[in-house]
Amino acid sequence: MIINTICILDKDEKNRMRIVQLDLIRGIALLGIFVINITLFAYSETGQIEFYQQLGAHFPALEKGLGSFLYGHLMLTSYSLIQALFSQKMMTLFSFLFGASIILMTEKLDQKGANSFSVFYRRNFWLMVIGALHLLVWYGDILFVYALSGFLLYPLRKLNTKTLICLSIPLYSVCTAYIGPALSAYYYDSSITDAHSNLSFDHLSFDHLKLIKYFTLSLANMLIGMALYKLGYILGESSTKVYRNWAIGGLISGVALQGLALFLSEVYGLVVDLNNLASVLQALAYIGIIVLWSQTNKLLWLQIRLQAIGRAALTHYLLQTLISVLLFYPLFLNLRALELDFLQQLLIVMSVWALQLWIGKILMNKLRFGPVEWLWRSLYYWQRQPFRRLF
Repeated sequence: MIINTICILDKDEKNRMRIVQLDLIRGIALLGIFVINITLFAYSETGQIEFYQQLGAHFPALEKGLGSFLYGHLMLTSYSLIQALFSQKMMTLFSFLFGASIILMTEKLDQKGANSFSVFYRRNFWLMVIGALHLLVWYGDILFVYALSGFLLYPLRKLNTKTLICLSIPLYSVCTAYIGPALSAYYYDSSITDAHSNLSFDHLSFDHLKLIKYFTLSLANMLIGMALYKLGYILGESSTKVYRNWAIGGLISGVALQGLALFLSEVYGLVVDLNNLASVLQALAYIGIIVLWSQTNKLLWLQIRLQAIGRAALTHYLLQTLISVLLFYPLFLNLRALELDFLQQLLIVMSVWALQLWIGKILMNKLRFGPVEWLWRSLYYWQRQPFRRLF
């Protein structure tokens, strides 16, 4: 029992257990992000808009045959479940972890008497460089925005929990009241799509709007992540009752909010973006579920492999991009030309998951860090870091 025994461990062992807990959550979040990103890789940006509109407007008809009817409903049901359970929720969870890591890293550096300011800002600078290079390959990169957010959040790391949460509220409010509805209308309103194809100004405005949303949400979620670290919730240090309550209450509340937003849209034509709040609630629920799982020996082999992915999250994140580029981009296999439906995309996702679960443990058994993590650490510490494990 990882969490139940933490109280009797020495300080170094407690810190190690904290990191293991974070690695497990991070590994799950990373795999979850890919199930959302796959459609962004499988279609061009214009094609994605058509894909989303078709999912929302065209339901399978029995006239096309029973097989087609059942397959279409299975696809729509799968897509709806993935959106309800994963869309923005995994990114929120990942942002929580990034916020928590700001405090975790700087505390360790301060304890060693190192200059946390210098190391942290070098760390974020090189993460921004990696993100900028990643952006040249794929426009959906999150590393650049995360690094930029980190620069702003470092001075806030010593604020108390209540203040951190209060600072996040206006950021969530801006996204919910203004940015979210505008983006939702863009994706599902065909008249806006026509404008997108004819007016470059509208297209640029939309891109800027997306960037503002990602940046604003990242800041808000990282502030919550910092608060969760101070509370001990994200470290697995809360009571079993707390995790159980959040696991049940957060999940039900998050799904209910999304249902309310859908109801308001379908019945009254109101575009209300409640997914930001739903994502926070569900991310808190997922932390509760993961911590409760980690307290058992159930599927221990899977826990170990997910922790291995979490320890090398940057490497695995970029690996997902590499595989997707090779599969979908016109210069390579160009599977975009096949216009894969959502179930076909899910088969690719599960294949990539299996690959990462397999190679993740192999890498971590032989290496101290993932290859990209090793390069990153060597850059921000200004010296070559040890790479291979010594047995």
